[in-house]
Amino acid sequence: MRLWIIQTHGWLQELMTKKEKFASYTRVDHDWKPHYQWMAKQMADRLGTDQKKCPTFAWYKYFEKHRKPDLRWSWHLPTGTPGIRVELEVDEEQVLLSQFNMWNWALNQSYIPENESDYIKHEKICVHGKITNKKVVGSWDRIFDLRFGDWRIWGKRSERALQACIGSVSIENVRKINFFTAR
Repeated sequence: MRLWIIQTHGWLQELMTKKEKFASYTRVDHDWKPHYQWMAKQMADRLGTDQKKCPTFAWYKYFEKHRKPDLRWSWHLPTGTPGIRVELEVDEEQVLLSQFNMWNWALNQSYIPENESDYIKHEKICVHGKITNKKVVGSWDRIFDLRFGDWRIWGKRSERALQACIGSVSIENVRKINFFTAR
């Protein structure tokens, strides 16, 4: 399976030295750490990875009709930072795909509705303070169904961004490297 990851030159140097690179919870925003741990548990349950390891995020399908990350976009790295876009080839059985925009809802501790009427129903429950954390977290499983989501809320399926979570990046996975300076 073809994936792409955006990183800095230092990351690449470390990969070349160590031959395998793992993500680290020390680099995850404190507020998001429980969500990354939730994703690690999903990977362990679905792929058999080590639940204690931080997931490595990559792109499977970028926004709109782009397959790989468009380096002309300005948000990959801080402006002026030398970066790399690494094309990877990873065994499909080692990849957990999910919908990127829905993952952002999970990061913001939000409920992912089934459709517009479910969203309205959920909002009414929230007003009365009767929403449970179990219901919110339970809705996050929907991010893994790549066909899920009302287009009125999530946009056209053909234009949705899909992210890939993997356990690590091996030097053997690298197929191509593009150097760039972040805009």
